[in-house]
Amino acid sequence: QRQMEVYERDFHDQYLRGEVKEPPCACLSFPRCMAVQPARGTLDTVRAAELNVTRLLCDYLCPCLPLLVTDVFEVWPLLRNISLSFLKEEWGWKNGITRGRHTNPYLSVQENRTEVSVSDMVTYVQDKGKRKVEGRYSHFNLRDEKDYKVLRPLFVDRPSYLPEPSWLTIGPAQSGNVIHDDGPENSGFFCVSEGAKGFVLYPQVDFWKVCESALRVKTYETVFPDEDAPRSFNYTTSRRCLDVQHPREEQLDRYPDAMDATEFKVIVPAGQCLLFPGGYIHGLWNEDDSVGVNILVDYNEFIRYEQRQL
Repeated sequence: QRQMEVYERDFHDQYLRGEVKEPPCACLSFPRCMAVQPARGTLDTVRAAELNVTRLLCDYLCPCLPLLVTDVFEVWPLLRNISLSFLKEEWGWKNGITRGRHTNPYLSVQENRTEVSVSDMVTYVQDKGKRKVEGRYSHFNLRDEKDYKVLRPLFVDRPSYLPEPSWLTIGPAQSGNVIHDDGPENSGFFCVSEGAKGFVLYPQVDFWKVCESALRVKTYETVFPDEDAPRSFNYTTSRRCLDVQHPREEQLDRYPDAMDATEFKVIVPAGQCLLFPGGYIHGLWNEDDSVGVNILVDYNEFIRYEQRQL
């Protein structure tokens, strides 16, 4: 909270000094994105070299629409270096945190997170004989801010519209992660640097069509542009949603309204990034042994970051 207060104050000071521009379009802020149905159910594809801050803000981030960015290696060549072999050779001795209860080969049922070396994590993925696909998918964070700095030289040439990545994702082929959310306030990019990952996204307004009864309900109230009265709506999460490994038409006995949900489903190969706005629930799986970086940012902070780039 203190960090956000400092961030807000700095942003306000920059705004007063004329260092921050308003976007040239109406922008839905959090939590409004969670209360709107996407204007379309198709996923746009844009080459990284053709995307700029204004287009990202006005065509996708502000109207709460996902986007697939292609040919990222052309504008971010150092992203190629984030590979299994490179990680093991350069940073194998570094320890990091791996997490994911019930979905992680390093964790017992009682554990939520544990420490493991980069070398051990990569070895597990590459060892076809010993690895267990049912171990599923693992986020992997370097242990602390000091350790994470070893990655920063690979981020210096990223496009200006991409905030700095938050963590690595490493996993063997056919592992995956169930449909979940990363917190309603969060938005971001998944960038794949090696292999390929599949993703499926659903807007929060379609939660009840693809998930079972809520584990947690949080009520928000917000005033929309050009409206006087605030709208009230719920944000919900669940332990059980559609299985990302199977088509939704095969799961209608459990989720009879699943076909009515707005679904964005895509395979993201190396050199591409997927944008998802705040409030989207999502699941993913590894088509191949894969490495990627996640850029996860508070939704309103993401918009302010882009305003700074203007």
